[in-house]
Amino acid sequence: MESLAHLEALCERLYNSQDSAERAHAENTLKCFSVNSSYISQCQYILDNASTPYALMLASSSLLKQVTEQRLSLQTRLDIRNYLINYLATRGIDLEPFVTASLIQLFCRVTKYGWFEDDIFREVVKESTRFLNQTESHYAIGVKILNQLVSEINQPNPGLPSAQHRRVACSFRDQSLLQVFQVSLTSMVQLKNDETISKNAACSKLHELALALSLKCLSFDFMGTTVDESSDDFNTIQIPSSWKQVLEDQSTVQIFFDYYEINKPSISKEALECLVRLASVRRSLFSNDTSRVKYLAHLMTGTKDIMQTGKGLACHDNYHEFCRLLGRFKVNYQVDNLQSLAENLGCQIASLPTKYLGLPLGAKNKELEVWNEVMERCEKRLSRWQSQYLSLGGRLTLIKSVLDGLPTYMMSLFPIPKSIVKKINRMRRSFIWKGNKEKKGYNLVKLETLTLSRKQGCLGMRNLSIQNNCLLQKWLWRFCTEDGALWRRFIAGKYGLFSQWTTAEVMGSFGCCVWKTIRRLWPKFNNNIYISVGNGLKTDFWNEIWKGDDSLRNFFPNFYTLSLQRSATVAQVWSQQGWNLVFRRAWNDWEIEDVARLLEVLNTPPTISQRKDKPIWKLHSKGMFTVKNPTIGG
Repeated sequence: MESLAHLEALCERLYNSQDSAERAHAENTLKCFSVNSSYISQCQYILDNASTPYALMLASSSLLKQVTEQRLSLQTRLDIRNYLINYLATRGIDLEPFVTASLIQLFCRVTKYGWFEDDIFREVVKESTRFLNQTESHYAIGVKILNQLVSEINQPNPGLPSAQHRRVACSFRDQSLLQVFQVSLTSMVQLKNDETISKNAACSKLHELALALSLKCLSFDFMGTTVDESSDDFNTIQIPSSWKQVLEDQSTVQIFFDYYEINKPSISKEALECLVRLASVRRSLFSNDTSRVKYLAHLMTGTKDIMQTGKGLACHDNYHEFCRLLGRFKVNYQVDNLQSLAENLGCQIASLPTKYLGLPLGAKNKELEVWNEVMERCEKRLSRWQSQYLSLGGRLTLIKSVLDGLPTYMMSLFPIPKSIVKKINRMRRSFIWKGNKEKKGYNLVKLETLTLSRKQGCLGMRNLSIQNNCLLQKWLWRFCTEDGALWRRFIAGKYGLFSQWTTAEVMGSFGCCVWKTIRRLWPKFNNNIYISVGNGLKTDFWNEIWKGDDSLRNFFPNFYTLSLQRSATVAQVWSQQGWNLVFRRAWNDWEIEDVARLLEVLNTPPTISQRKDKPIWKLHSKGMFTVKNPTIGG
């Protein structure tokens, strides 16, 4: 008992100690359990007699490493397998969740590695379903085993040759996967109809487990070639022909729509993911067009109901998955059936490029044709004006109030080509000096002079290039200030974050031209803002301007190089006791003067509050961004 108590204390230090030396000592002491096969019996002794979850976790993780890395005999692996299934049945409901998860992973790993060596390994689905006929806690363990089993079989393992992995995966797909999928469907129906479980918040986790199992079955690598779902290659799922009867049963599709109706984000999102995959099954699975159209019609009916009610679509994840579902219909529907698809969904058939809210959608925004309509509107306005009856001041007023405003909407999102700027400038210059007369006239002043402000003694016409830059930088300001906006979350998710204030630099060449152009203006935009620290959670201590006129990284480059907190926020390096800066080494004598300068800059502590950090626009008295300031676009 004393040795077991000592081992439990070591395990406590291994998993909980904040002292790295203590953890390293415990790890070295306990390493023997995972590298020496003679310790397998001791691991089982620990599982039977230890009282702390950390000791149980050590035994489980050590056995997992032994099974993965050591060449254990078949009998040893059979003994481990039988021991684990009995252990989970008798003691699994009393274990900590992380211990149960580790034991289930061990059981599934043993099963995969011995799949072809003994028939008992292939009876894993039968063994798991026995848990479903017992208590709710046992039910959860059974579904967790099946979840982990599908994941384990589907993903390669470092210690298993890829050819053997594929043989196991194919065998499991042909012999057991459909059975697991049917278990998941049956479980979902039973759980949905069982009012005691539906009303029990603690047991609602069972809904998520059963739905997750269905999703893992539908996401299985049927062909042995993992496909990137974001690519154009993700067109169809090669469901085996043996699944046909299950998929043609309308209750299969309907149960996922029913689970979407539960409207709990974690459940509704996974339900939509399952529907996306069901909408992506290969066409050849169906024997004729009639059965296929019937299958798709049921999918579309449920989809149309979601569109009409809008239920759950306020959630960004749900909305994203729903858009993918609509996209799957288009990809997998034959061209001659598009009209039928549109009628079922209550939509119209159109093609790209098209217009949305007056802006081109699906067009190459750098092409001059995108601006043809703007040019036509400008020319149409000019032809209607009776300029011969207007004074110079009248023509100037028309240009500033009407002609300058026509391209503004397009310029608020797209970069205006230089050739378009030249054409519009030619129109403006010609109209202000000649009106719309055909006779020859003279330009008395350069257009660059006319765009200077009235305070500078000129006419104050707009410089279109500068205005375009200002309007595009407005999106950078909105990205900084609209944290919860759906469009911001989408952009951040697509391109990733460079800091809390902007995305990473856009390097792609397709589907990113708009934001790529806007993101290129970040250096210019960043020079005109500084951060007002609130709670300090978003402000980068070294890399952002929040003290003085430049970042601390530029003020003290040597200190930044030595820092161990290069990406830390202000909140992470500040406490009520002062600054907690950590460097690689102590200071040398010749660096003391620079240290004093750093401390002088940091002398005034930040006013940490509940308010969020926010950007301040240097060029406005109230710190708010405005496109009216002409200095930001140059």
